[in-house]
Amino acid sequence: MKNKTTNYVFTFIFLSFVLSFIKGICIKNNIPKYKYFDEIPKSTGVYSWLPDFFPTNSKDITIFTDVESDSFYSDFNLDEKSSKIFDDTFTTKASLYAIEYINKSNVINVWCKKGDSIDGENRDSYNSLYLVAKLPENKYHIIIGKTW
Repeated sequence: MKNKTTNYVFTFIFLSFVLSFIKGICIKNNIPKYKYFDEIPKSTGVYSWLPDFFPTNSKDITIFTDVESDSFYSDFNLDEKSSKIFDDTFTTKASLYAIEYINKSNVINVWCKKGDSIDGENRDSYNSLYLVAKLPENKYHIIIGKTW
């Protein structure tokens, strides 16, 4: 009877670890989607990843963050007028290496831009370098390139 109880306990512990691992994977790969910028909850910490030049009139926003690897990317759309205004804020074109790093098909243009987070908190007390890719139909893909 004692061995049977011990086996049940170890099985329960093992299954608990497996379920915790699976739950961690599912949560880590959760990519929230927002129809409008105003729908992004301030309490989630997402604002500490978004650059201060992120367009607040963007739509159809997806945001991926991973604290462990210091990774961030966001996809969003702009209307025609906002897209033109946003494009005009960039002055530094990215290198061919950066375009390959973006790893998106149909890239029209890629720029580099330094920025703080939108909530005013520097990432590790430094400015971050962001890569911003323009895709067809006024879609954009932005990633954090490097912090220094």
